[in-house]
Amino acid sequence: MTWCFWSVVVLTAFLTVTWEYFVAGFTADTSNITWLILAFFIYGFLSSLRVALHLEVEFRSLKQMDDAECVGDPGKSDAVALFISVEERIRRGDRIDVRNLITAYGAKLKGRVDNIGVISGMLITIGLLGTVIGLIITVTGLDHVLQSDGTDFAEMKTGLNEAVSGMGTAFYTTFFGALLGGVVLKVLSAEMRKSAQVLVADALRFSELYIAPQFAQNASESLNELENRVVVLNDQLTALGSSFGAVVETIDSKQTVLAEGLSDLIGNVEDAMNQSSKDAEVRLNTKAADLAGKLNEAAAMLAGLVSSIGAENKSEEG
Repeated sequence: MTWCFWSVVVLTAFLTVTWEYFVAGFTADTSNITWLILAFFIYGFLSSLRVALHLEVEFRSLKQMDDAECVGDPGKSDAVALFISVEERIRRGDRIDVRNLITAYGAKLKGRVDNIGVISGMLITIGLLGTVIGLIITVTGLDHVLQSDGTDFAEMKTGLNEAVSGMGTAFYTTFFGALLGGVVLKVLSAEMRKSAQVLVADALRFSELYIAPQFAQNASESLNELENRVVVLNDQLTALGSSFGAVVETIDSKQTVLAEGLSDLIGNVEDAMNQSSKDAEVRLNTKAADLAGKLNEAAAMLAGLVSSIGAENKSEEG
């Protein structure tokens, strides 16, 4: 509505007052720069209309979200897509700065609006370029007049016509560039820039009212979940401590039983060794006694044998 209002007001006002100059300008300009200016103006005018339609969609989407107090359906506008991605990040537990995202969103809008300002500046520059070209044509025509020496009236007339045409080109291109670029597109660009700033302000307000509380709620839920996890971990550590104490007590009792068993085993081994030593000593004494008896018998037998041998020797000698 703002774009329509200013377009109608500016174009109606200036075209009503300067229409005859427009017609005369297109007729008088032999360089066709006015047509170039008109072509760029139509492009800039349609670009401003496209920006206005885009801003209208964004405004409607924000208003619908503001009325519903929640993010709208995806795909309707850039603002809706932005806030949907923000809510998705919130659900995933990511920490993001919504203000930076809205600032980037505003920079994108500013880029669209600044394109109109660039075209406006181009029109003014093209108008000045037409002025220079018109002055060049004028100087060329005056040069032809001066070279005629006042005798060749046909050449003087041609030179004067060329000079007048050059002056018309200079003035009319400046007029077209200044009016269409410096006034019409400048007004539309300023209004679109102001609308974009209002849109960014509305997006920030919506963020503070309906997105920031979700961050706070998500942080509170995360804190509660963390506290629950700490409580569960504390219970697990307590249970683990109790289990560890029971294991230590079991190990101590098993160690005592093991020590007692080792003491009994050592005593049994010592008794067995002592008993084995005694049995070995008894068996050794028995074997020694048997061996001594056998040695005595052998000695007696050897003595009898020696005696019998000696008696035989004596009987042989006798």
